[in-house]
Amino acid sequence: GGDHSMAGKDRHSQVSIAFADSLDNNESRREMSHDTALYSYMQKGADREWPSQFQKMVKLH
Repeated sequence: GGDHSMAGKDRHSQVSIAFADSLDNNESRREMSHDTALYSYMQKGADREWPSQFQKMVKLH
């Protein structure tokens, strides 16, 4: 849920929101493996530049 079209405004926040939405909605359990990887990536503190694959992941949510 939510409008993530403005991902460029606050990338870190948007990714967090997309992750939270995925857990809350649980729309597709296929995504959980991706979300786990994303969560792991976030936990490592990589808050400088999100790789394009994660940017695309946000747009898919």
